[in-house]
Amino acid sequence: AINQLKNLPSKPAATHLWFMYALITIYILSPLLKKLMDSMTENLARYMFAVWAVFGALLPTAAFFARPGYRALLSLDPSYNLNIMNGYLGYFLFGYLFFKSDIRFSKRSLLCILTADTLFIALGTWLATTRIGQYTEMYKGYTRAFVFVLSIAAFLLAKEAFTGRRLSKKAGPAVKFLSAVSFGVYLVHNLLVNFISQKINLYPAGSVHVLFCCYFAALFVSIVFIVLLASIKPVCFLFTGLTYDFAGKSCNIPFLVKKIRGG
Repeated sequence: AINQLKNLPSKPAATHLWFMYALITIYILSPLLKKLMDSMTENLARYMFAVWAVFGALLPTAAFFARPGYRALLSLDPSYNLNIMNGYLGYFLFGYLFFKSDIRFSKRSLLCILTADTLFIALGTWLATTRIGQYTEMYKGYTRAFVFVLSIAAFLLAKEAFTGRRLSKKAGPAVKFLSAVSFGVYLVHNLLVNFISQKINLYPAGSVHVLFCCYFAALFVSIVFIVLLASIKPVCFLFTGLTYDFAGKSCNIPFLVKKIRGG
């Protein structure tokens, strides 16, 4: 673990931490981005969205699937320097814009788009993997147009389904608890998966039952581990990202004891 942490600035310490590097850059830029978004007109926001969609998702997808002789027509030289409109920055900015927007969307239409796109990605991945002879993510890359559409549909569907609704007294604390431990669970779960894979063959798993049993085992142990760390004040924030006061209102042992006693 220490050897991996030493390499954090230059390369990902673990496969599942890839998105942390994108987040670090976005968070560093967030004060500037906030000022940009606050002063942006609706037409300018649409223009920025179009630029990111075309150069960050549509063109790279088209170039990837084009025949070798035509890829040059769909690929931009790095000297164009449009990096700020590539990658994951668009998800960050337009998630905010879509959240603030008053435009309403049909839940049925969004669900149809979500289902159709998911099936398309799954079927395309299966066919491509079968044709190539090894697993490929050519259909499910996070900046591919297919996942771009899927992400927008999922986000808008969640917004339409839950905006203005209040959770029940039982569901509210449960969602708050899972929300509080989710980041810590994500950070630690890969260690448990690696440990389990040393005892049980998971790549590939022997059966669907084995896969699901290992999944729930890793999930349960991860949650317990984060709850324990959130209950130790000196290390709570360091290992969970939660202040001890917030953990005491959402996910640590004193909080759970209080809930069990009906407090």
